[in-house]
Amino acid sequence: MILVLATLVFAQVQASPTLTLKQIQDLAVSKSAQIKSATAFSKSESTRAEGSGLLPNPFARFEYGYANFGGVAGPTYDSTIGQSIPFPGKLSAKKRIQELKAQIAQVSETETKLLVQHAVTLTAIRLANLNEISKHELERRRRFQLMHDYLRSHPQVSPSQKIEAALIENQIRILEKGMIELSFEKDAAESELKFFTQLPEAPTLEYRWISQVQLPKREELESLLAEHNPELRKKEFELEHSHETVSLAKLDPWPDFGLTASYRLETPVPANNFYFGGITIALPFWDHGQYSIPAAQASVDTEVESRENIRARLKSDFEQAWKRVQASQKELDLFPLKLVDSSEKKFAEAETEFRKGRISVSVLLATDAQIHETLDSVYNSQFKLAQDLSRLYLLVGKEITL
Repeated sequence: MILVLATLVFAQVQASPTLTLKQIQDLAVSKSAQIKSATAFSKSESTRAEGSGLLPNPFARFEYGYANFGGVAGPTYDSTIGQSIPFPGKLSAKKRIQELKAQIAQVSETETKLLVQHAVTLTAIRLANLNEISKHELERRRRFQLMHDYLRSHPQVSPSQKIEAALIENQIRILEKGMIELSFEKDAAESELKFFTQLPEAPTLEYRWISQVQLPKREELESLLAEHNPELRKKEFELEHSHETVSLAKLDPWPDFGLTASYRLETPVPANNFYFGGITIALPFWDHGQYSIPAAQASVDTEVESRENIRARLKSDFEQAWKRVQASQKELDLFPLKLVDSSEKKFAEAETEFRKGRISVSVLLATDAQIHETLDSVYNSQFKLAQDLSRLYLLVGKEITL
């Protein structure tokens, strides 16, 4: 009964679609609300940048009243049209500032896509690993149950056989405990994969297990780190934004101009027509940049220090990520997939020897523990290499493909 329940726990309620890793990645990217939000914000900032270099709208004024000259009264009309003209350089500085905001938003959009693509990749691989481990655990459980039944099937069970049966019963309990924990891990991974893909059931990964990873040359990756790391790229744009803010702060005290044209009509007989043209200019009496310029320059100094800190940290992170990938590759070489079949065969041989009475239960259990540890290392080394590759590729702004 317990075996039946355990099988039900690991069985899928309904058939799930089988997709390649690329299909799962593309589906997650297309469905991600986080990406859609980042894309909308990027589009918003780009649209603002397009209109940020335009002149302010012109203004118009119309007035109506009465005039009285020597007892003769009549309506008076007064109209004015004007255009504000910012000091040379202000519009281009404001436009450049907004363009930099748009570029920062675009990098954030790209970064969000990368994060989603990497996250769904690791989730899909993790679920595939858990499914393989589940099959292995179910097979172990089945074999131990058969051995337990075999020991109990003798007409007269000896004291040693009772002890051996008790040892196997305890091993079955330990297996079932691990299977319960494994079930929770699988449920969590399936739930996460459903969230990414927006499918009613978590898709099954049509996955080619990793055997060897062909990494780009270290120099190439270091070049990508300097040019495409999202955090560093945003910081570079933020630094440029600060420089433009300083330029604008230096221009702000300089007065903007205004051009006006007016027409006035007074209708008392005889009618009088008046034409005016004028220039307005703001006088920088109170604010001539004594506060805004030093504040903007201090922001530049802050961004420079922040960029250097990021560069130093990224260099350290890259070094660690590179070494981790090398170590994970070596671990994968130690535990290739062919060990799965060979380990299963070894246990089948040990089981046969046990039934013939040539080895004891303790030897059988030790063999099982060793095989289980080996298979655990096989599957974990697969996922560990994927994790370490993800860390490295995220640093250099690269999608993960396996």
